[in-house]
Amino acid sequence: ERPPDYKWSYATTSTQALLYRIASGDSNSIHVDTSTSEILGSSKAKPLLHGLCTLGFVVRAIFDFISENRSNISVKYIECKFVRPVWVGDVLGVKLWKMQIPLGTIDNLTMNVLGFTVHNENTGETVVDRGVAEVH
Repeated sequence: ERPPDYKWSYATTSTQALLYRIASGDSNSIHVDTSTSEILGSSKAKPLLHGLCTLGFVVRAIFDFISENRSNISVKYIECKFVRPVWVGDVLGVKLWKMQIPLGTIDNLTMNVLGFTVHNENTGETVVDRGVAEVH
């Protein structure tokens, strides 16, 4: 495995899940109720962070990485596998890899594809794996 082309780290805040809950309209209590952590086998008495909030940090890292060279950026496609829960207060480490994939013979076009993973820097565990994003 080659080293990532970009690394980005972000410490989630104690109010991260609550703010995302309000912004997204997701009223599921697992994102504010600390007993969820106990049910999921964690010793942390903290709310579970939304998976889409975690994915939002990936998109932010992509924008930080790409915007060094371009101002007009859009993520056309993104997919990943969520493999472990993230709790508020965890530090997320995003790693990105550039992957150029030819689209074929149509004007020799290529799409910009990034591979990514997310690690919990507190535990060293991978929380998001096999991520792929198409960026234009």
